[in-house]
Amino acid sequence: MTKKLRIVFGVLGNITTILSSLAPIPTFYRIYKRKDTENFSVLPYITTILCNLFWAWYALPFITSQNLLLFIISAIQVVLQSIYVIMFFIYAPPERKSRTTVMVVTTVILFAMDIIITMAFLRQSKRETFAGVIATISSILAYAAPLSIMVRHVLFYVFFTQKHDFSAGPCNQNQERRIHAVPPLLGHLLQRFYVDCLWYTWTRHLCHCKLIQKLLSSR
Repeated sequence: MTKKLRIVFGVLGNITTILSSLAPIPTFYRIYKRKDTENFSVLPYITTILCNLFWAWYALPFITSQNLLLFIISAIQVVLQSIYVIMFFIYAPPERKSRTTVMVVTTVILFAMDIIITMAFLRQSKRETFAGVIATISSILAYAAPLSIMVRHVLFYVFFTQKHDFSAGPCNQNQERRIHAVPPLLGHLLQRFYVDCLWYTWTRHLCHCKLIQKLLSSR
């Protein structure tokens, strides 16, 4: 019964996660039409790629077993987020292209380090725990990335409304973009939280439980 429930909710979680991953399409369509990345940040997409690379690695048969659904959705996420990053890179100004390149190279290095450490320095009994802990930490960082952007926009919004009288005249284009970016960003975070809860709760909870049991038993 538990196995059947895991499959059912795993499939449902995969479907909702894919739908959530398609949410940025209007944003990147806007970037494509305007040929400008405006004030959008590529950081959340790169951190999501790194997070799903770690989870895909964790789900491979020689690390853990019976995690096919986890591997499939992680691989799909990597492909979708990579498309977003490539589109961002194409239309980004030179200075932002440089920062994006640095972040992508850093992502590749971190993932390579995870593979090397897991395979070269750990016994089979320790690989699952190490890979799972790294993937869990990356999941936390992936959610912190858009939060950091939201905080920056909210702080700007508070500062701007305190220092300027909107009735005195219109603000410049960049200021308008930042102010109007706050509500959609809040909505995006709430949407990601609602949709991904099903995925993390039903597909990955067994992985986390096994990790916690192993950590407790090792003490």
